[in-house]
Amino acid sequence: MTYYQDPTFSRRGFTQALAAGSLLGFSRAGAGAPFSNLPQLDGELSFDPATRAEYANDYGRIVHEQPLAVLRPGSVRDISSMVTFARRFGLKIAARGQGHQPFGQAQVGGGIVIDMRSLQQVHSFTADSVEVDAGASWRALIQATLSYGLAPPVVTKFLGLTVGGTLAIGGVGLTSLRHGAQVDQTRELEVVTGDGSVVTCSAERQRDLFDAALAGQGQCGIVTRATLRLERAPAQVREYTVRYPDLKTLVEDGTRVTQEGRFDGAVALVMSMKDQWSYALTPIRHFTPPEAPDDTALLTDLRFLRGSEQMRDVGYFEYLDEMPPIDFTQSHADLGLFMPQTAVGSFLGKALPRLTAAALGGVQGIRMFFWKRASFTRPLFRLPDDQLVCYTALLRSPTSDPEVLTRTLAGNRRLYEESRRGGGTLYPFAAVELTRGDWRHHYGQQWHHLAKAKRRYDPDAVFASGPQLYFT
Repeated sequence: MTYYQDPTFSRRGFTQALAAGSLLGFSRAGAGAPFSNLPQLDGELSFDPATRAEYANDYGRIVHEQPLAVLRPGSVRDISSMVTFARRFGLKIAARGQGHQPFGQAQVGGGIVIDMRSLQQVHSFTADSVEVDAGASWRALIQATLSYGLAPPVVTKFLGLTVGGTLAIGGVGLTSLRHGAQVDQTRELEVVTGDGSVVTCSAERQRDLFDAALAGQGQCGIVTRATLRLERAPAQVREYTVRYPDLKTLVEDGTRVTQEGRFDGAVALVMSMKDQWSYALTPIRHFTPPEAPDDTALLTDLRFLRGSEQMRDVGYFEYLDEMPPIDFTQSHADLGLFMPQTAVGSFLGKALPRLTAAALGGVQGIRMFFWKRASFTRPLFRLPDDQLVCYTALLRSPTSDPEVLTRTLAGNRRLYEESRRGGGTLYPFAAVELTRGDWRHHYGQQWHHLAKAKRRYDPDAVFASGPQLYFT
């Protein structure tokens, strides 16, 4: 990986690109010249320097790996043909959606980036499912499903993300409390494997590929289409915000509402305000008038600061789509950790005093989601073994200062190690570099199954999406 540099080829990457150019039949004088060995494409393959530079960046703006070319496919056949082509000439492929990753997971130096967003059709509905292209955004999908009064059970906080992008790492949201991750709500996939084959897989059909593709970080194939479960959508959301005197009470109440299931989702917020930490719980309850939530029954025995409670009613789609556009102009070294619920209070209690720019790096805020482990079933979505888990998302302070960014990345590594010692695992939306030993520990008993799937479905290691897992 190339860190903190202008998004241009490294010497090694440039040499690879020229070597590839010689093989492909275009001159060193111009990568955009036509060449005879390319497959026929329905879409567009761009060698434009400005386009390549754009795809050497992402939400994190930490890693910069410039591709040789960018494919905007016009069909799944384009993806299949380009994978076959890349395999023939020893090139790497990375599939990309919104580019909302903090650590270069959808970049590939000297290879080919496939921008999946050019394939975004919502295909077909049944009474409880929808078939959709992987490049469609969750916003577009939900707008389509709501026209039938339906919605996916789990929705990410930012609806601009693509379906394929979130399925590659898991996909979580407020309602994961009841429904697990988005990968748990997936019934069938269409996948392009490393030899260019287009394969349909499910729990009943080529189960090993299905398991490897869901939360598999793009290691074994490119998801091109997914069939997702739907349920009846509510009309409105009632959101409560209650403030707490300390972290301990916040975590205890978060644990309690998880066990009891009185809300449809809840997030605990830890924010830095005037050099002090503030604590709040924001649970939600879905409803459709004339029915309405019983506020007294939901809140009365929680131990928040009395008088701090606030509530609001919002239309369902409006609530889902409240997150403002994402800032892609500064570096974001965010970190996602799964912790046993019994350990998260101690972990954060020790971490909070050190979350400063001068120590482990600053944070805009911390979000904690409290979930039941039993709601999650996909084998590669790695969680602690405890019955209750807490997803802890550290939203790092954006920066353009390389020294601050370096300290923050080092801080992420220390926090990851501390979390792991406490039984935690990593959510692959994270700006932290892991070794082969780290990844083996992360996947545990699933490492062998993932490595076996990699050998079967991508034997020549064409796919470079996600981290380098060092299978060989």
